[in-house]
Amino acid sequence: MKQLSILITLLCSLTQAAFGQTDSQCTRLTANDYKIVFQLAVDYPDLQKYYHTDTDTTRQNIVFVTHDFESINHGQLRGVIKFGRQVSIITEQKIKDRNIKSYFVIVSLLCNTNSIYLKLSYPIEGLMISYLFENINNKLVITSAELVEI
Repeated sequence: MKQLSILITLLCSLTQAAFGQTDSQCTRLTANDYKIVFQLAVDYPDLQKYYHTDTDTTRQNIVFVTHDFESINHGQLRGVIKFGRQVSIITEQKIKDRNIKSYFVIVSLLCNTNSIYLKLSYPIEGLMISYLFENINNKLVITSAELVEI
């Protein structure tokens, strides 16, 4: 059922994207909206076992990379904390330059009026994570999530 829900939301979002509505919806997200979405994403209970911070302390530095750096920037993630550290977002080039092995790739971020679809990959663990956030009673919550080992 979760997969069907995510698939339907994705198809609706992609349909909206084809008509230019998704970008305008995502630009309406506030810095606080981004903070909530990314905080919920990194804190998602099923994801915790993949961090392996007990055996590799460098994984305590949660890093996001995006190909669309103009849409999502570090300022929007200010205040997102994991393992007592500020989460950061950097360019793909900086990932290479700094030889960072553990990072999340923001594959897609699709928005509509009351929901947000976020897809991340976590290459070091071979994971693809899909989240559906909905605005319920003026609060963003995860209504569906799926982790797939690829």
